[in-house]
Amino acid sequence: MRQIAVNLLGKEKRVKRGIKNKQFLAAMDNKYLERVLSLG
Repeated sequence: MRQIAVNLLGKEKRVKRGIKNKQFLAAMDNKYLERVLSLG
């Protein structure tokens, strides 16, 4: 499950940040989380 989440964050190209920063952003911003989840 964790690997799937990391892969989705890697596919997301709008935000130029590392995976850890994208994880934090997804935890804080529901709209960003929806965008990442819609990629999968």
